[in-house]
Amino acid sequence: MSACPIPHHGPHPGPANTRGGERPGGEAVPRVGRSDGGQAPAARPGLVWDARRVGILSVKRHPVAARGWWVWVAPALATLAVGLFGLGHAQPWRDELATWSAATRPVGDLIRLTGTVDAATGPYYLLLHGWVTIFGDSATALRLPSALAMATAAGLTAVLGRRLLGARAGLLAGLLLAVLPGTSRYAQEARPYALASSLAVLAALLLVRALDRPTWPRWAGYAAAVAGLGLAHLLALTLLAAHAVVVLLAWWRGRAVAGLDAAS
Repeated sequence: MSACPIPHHGPHPGPANTRGGERPGGEAVPRVGRSDGGQAPAARPGLVWDARRVGILSVKRHPVAARGWWVWVAPALATLAVGLFGLGHAQPWRDELATWSAATRPVGDLIRLTGTVDAATGPYYLLLHGWVTIFGDSATALRLPSALAMATAAGLTAVLGRRLLGARAGLLAGLLLAVLPGTSRYAQEARPYALASSLAVLAALLLVRALDRPTWPRWAGYAAAVAGLGLAHLLALTLLAAHAVVVLLAWWRGRAVAGLDAAS
């Protein structure tokens, strides 16, 4: 009766365990370091380990990617600082005086006013009416919603740029918006243009999300943003022409042609 072989649990005498990491014939076998300070098993004959290629070594993330919230927070804060600087120094001009006159009226008088003049800006006047009821009707109080709206537009621009082209591109886009002369102008004007800008960027971002994963809640969010855009400024709805081009390109030629897969 032959003896049953006993499993061997010690080091295998094969070439992979040659002392010093050598193959038969004296050829050196590279070793790969481990994070715990030990040594990884030597490579099998014919297999060359390259830690930089296979990604065994620790990978350092880019600071912008590691702190993704700074991508939109930095542009928003920069734009807010620009908008708040000297916010109440200049005297209200003619259109801002029209905003003040409408926003400080009783709601009934305001509705009758928008039925005859300034119908397109009626929703903005109603919004400002509630605002001045709480915060007063000084020049600073009237302009503060525009400063907040423009800061929101810069933050949303950064988020949209990150989604389409990556974190650094999004950060750069948001900061560029912060330093544009038109940004500081409309951030300090008691008119609906800053609000329309933020809703326009929001609508574009929600459109990209809806095209990325078409669901009813996402399309409903996009429709709500477009409705708000139209209420803020009727002429801003011309942006829908560009949205239609993006949708048609994504449907006809694919997401990459429409520029929706640039970051992937």
